[in-house]
Order: sequence, then C-alpha cells, then structure tokens
Amino acid sequence: YPDFLPMWKMYGDGGKGVMLPFDTMEIVKQYRGLLQPCLYRGSEDYEQTKERVLDILSHPELKELAGELQQTIRMFMLQLFVSTAKNNEYLYEKEVRLIGLGNSFFGDNSRRQQYRVSNNQIIPYVKVPIPSSALKGVCLGPLAKSELNKETLEEFLLYKGYDNVKVSTSNIQYR
Repeated sequence: YPDFLPMWKMYGDGGKGVMLPFDTMEIVKQYRGLLQPCLYRGSEDYEQTKERVLDILSHPELKELAGELQQTIRMFMLQLFVSTAKNNEYLYEKEVRLIGLGNSFFGDNSRRQQYRVSNNQIIPYVKVPIPSSALKGVCLGPLAKSELNKETLEEFLLYKGYDNVKVSTSNIQYR
C-alpha cells in the first residue's frame, strides 16, 4: 500500500492518523459490486470512457429496445460513469471505488442514506460495514509512529480478535 505524504496530510489527520489496508477482494465478495478505478477528468482514460459511453447511449440498437429496458441501460451506464469520475487534481490518489447500483447491492433496506457535515457542506453517504476479515493491517502515520503506539495498538488488535492484522509505521520522515 502506498505511504504517500499528500494522502497523510489530506486524509490522515495531518500525519497523526492511521491507514487501514484492506483485502479488496474480500469486500467485493461481500457486496458483489464492481471494483473500478476512478476516471480523472481530462485524462486519456476519462475521455475515452466518456466517448464510449456516449457512443453506447446514442447507438441505434439501444433506441430500438423497449422503453423501460432502454431507460435501465442508460441509467446504468450514466451511474457507472458518474460514480467513477473525479477531478484531476486528485489523480495522485489513484482511487478505486466499489460501485453498487440499487438497494439490492446493500443486501437489505436497513442501510439508508445518512448525512454528515464537512467544511460547511452536507454530504450524503450510506454506511456499509466492511467484513473484519478484509482488514489486513494498520499503518501508523508519520507523526504517530512511536514504538509505544505500535505496541499498544498490537495489544488492542489482539484483544479484539484481529490476530492476523499487521501493524506497521509510515516510512515518511515528517519534518
């Protein structure tokens, strides 16, 4: 997993947080979703995918399909594309997203959309539990990597039954 300073600064509490590496195939098995890399606006992949989606949406054979089927295909294509599109300023993240369409992806209707506030914006989200078997490690950030923190975290994980989770520390020298 990447140990990358901009990621620690942006998502890891300025280097004081932790990174949780997961076995993504365990998550895919649980939710049967599509694991897709993000498409960064302006990149060649983004432009090629956008053109391909537009080609499919305007294909004459699609127009011949029954109204509801045609609409379902159009919605699926657009949702898949929009769900993976991201501003090119975040290209360094090389993000991969688990894409699931419709309520059946989440298994039941108990997981409803929730909301959080960040930077004065209301952000919708759906809580999706991750199977404990998917957690493969915990990496302490550049400003949290003392031996005492590492030992205490290892003890805590054992206490909670995470016997196979490896604890490591960032290799970044934070000055």
